[in-house]
Amino acid sequence: MSIRRLSQGKAERKDPAEESEQKSQIANFEQPTRSGSTSGISEKSVTAKLKNTTEPNSSSNGDSANDEVNADLVFEAALLNYGSRKCFMLGLFLLCTSPGILNGFHVMVYVFYGYTPQHWCAIPVLEKAGWTPEQIRNISSPKPGDWSNCEYYKRNYAALEKMSYQQAMRNVESQTKRHILTDCIEFSYDLKDAQGTSVVTEWDLVCQRLALKATVQTAVSAGKFVGAFTFGMIADRFGRKVAFTTACCIYILAGPIVAFTSLYQLLIAARVFIGIAGLGAFESAYSIVSEISPPKLRSTFGVLYNQSYPAGILGVSLIAYYVRDWRNLQLCVSLPALFLVFHVWLIPESPRWLYYSGRTSRAWAIVGKYSDEDPTARHKRTSGSNRTASQKSLSARIRAAIVNCSSYLHHKEFRIRLIVCWVVWFFTAMSYYALTINSASLKTDPYVYVALSGVVEATSYVFPVPLLRVVGRRTVATGLLLTASFALLLLLIIPTNMTGWKVAASLLGRLCVSAVFSVIIIHAFELFPTVTRNTAIGTSSTMAHAGSVFAPYLVDFFAIYGWFIPSTICGLGLLLAGFLTQTLPETKDLALYDTLDDLSSRCRDHPEEKVSIKNCTLCRYLGKTRTNV
Repeated sequence: MSIRRLSQGKAERKDPAEESEQKSQIANFEQPTRSGSTSGISEKSVTAKLKNTTEPNSSSNGDSANDEVNADLVFEAALLNYGSRKCFMLGLFLLCTSPGILNGFHVMVYVFYGYTPQHWCAIPVLEKAGWTPEQIRNISSPKPGDWSNCEYYKRNYAALEKMSYQQAMRNVESQTKRHILTDCIEFSYDLKDAQGTSVVTEWDLVCQRLALKATVQTAVSAGKFVGAFTFGMIADRFGRKVAFTTACCIYILAGPIVAFTSLYQLLIAARVFIGIAGLGAFESAYSIVSEISPPKLRSTFGVLYNQSYPAGILGVSLIAYYVRDWRNLQLCVSLPALFLVFHVWLIPESPRWLYYSGRTSRAWAIVGKYSDEDPTARHKRTSGSNRTASQKSLSARIRAAIVNCSSYLHHKEFRIRLIVCWVVWFFTAMSYYALTINSASLKTDPYVYVALSGVVEATSYVFPVPLLRVVGRRTVATGLLLTASFALLLLLIIPTNMTGWKVAASLLGRLCVSAVFSVIIIHAFELFPTVTRNTAIGTSSTMAHAGSVFAPYLVDFFAIYGWFIPSTICGLGLLLAGFLTQTLPETKDLALYDTLDDLSSRCRDHPEEKVSIKNCTLCRYLGKTRTNV
């Protein structure tokens, strides 16, 4: 799951109908809308209101506000008819969701072409003399049996290469002088049992350059962070299709650049752009399909939309099994982006965005023939329409966001809720991405592990839905976080030779961490008032991106000191997140907060709605026990 689902709050644009739609989404356990304007007007309400407003009102004095409301209802009815065609919506949904497959490709391909084989310091003179890798390690490395040898003894290898191996070893052992250890200048790799070529062997991304290996994966996460911010604004200002088209162009160009470049810096830059394109295409396409689809289909589409990502995970494991060269593998996962040309041609612009951004003529050009209104009357009305779009500059939006956020933080209850969400989202995202790329530490077949991860990912999107309907947000989130923590900490006591059990525990943790994403999004949506909701979810999304950026460094650096360290850190982080979630109030069946004053008054009148350790299930149980005694 790319921070793929946490960035929707970064740059949303609200219209007057959005709030009611968001309440409807929560009732149906759908994620909050990723990019702004959605209609909260249901099919029945549009039909009922339209009957009362389509006939002219003789007593009206031409009130422009009433005219605009009537026009909106007529447009909503036409849009409802436009999106109610089953074959059209099925085709649009498939076109919009399929780019998510590429997202799964490019995120998970790192597992295969980031593979690190056994390595040691290269001694060219001994290699030319025909010494075996084992012999070279024995005479040059302080720990020849280790997987990673980053230092070697400074000896007179030119003299040693003239001797046989046995003579050279006796010569070295007889010397009383202590030889100096120094860092490797060049590296040799054991490619005998390697999975194939990798970026590691091409640029020597080991030992002192290990951070550069983690940066290959971090680049995609950094790109998603940039894409969440920039493409939200592009979609709101220039249109959903413009944003989608831009992302597709970046996808088509950046993927092959990674495959053909000989420069590490260009590889990183291209991977950043792949991350930008992945999130840009995902978010803008979701906006298009959700803004066109009728309300009765939005919940279904919301659940199914993310299934393209695990499909990409399954696909890349199959491709990588047959294509072992990293450049050819990158080309195989990049060339399908050429099909996005057809997506750009076939996917329409969102009529809803066109209409509410002041481009009413273009909106009616798309949905006009599905309206019952007389075209002549509509033309007269739209030609005189004075609806205008909000056109704030980028700097103005940034300044407004900073001012709003700083003012909100003075509110104690809001501040505590926000900090708890930051911590929970950070550790959830960090653990998710760490488990995604941690197959090497588990010493298991990466092809099987990644394929099973895809199956687990697909399952995780569905099974929290019935739990949320019965139990509630806080309990489900806490249960998932603590179960994931237990599964990862369980790896500490499973014997290293029981690989199957280790993989099962890791996948259980992956299932729970992936599932908890959809729960914490809904919970956070309900925890904050309307006036601060975007700020809260947007900043929490930023913390989630920070966690995803940190994850590759956690896996690559700490695994050197012990395979269990990354999973243990994730397990402890999830344990903390689970306990913090217990302090939050349960929001199931609660009315949404509207303002900060509303939040304060309700917390004052209903103490159970405050963030408190008393909300903890164990604390409540102990309190009842003490009372009974």
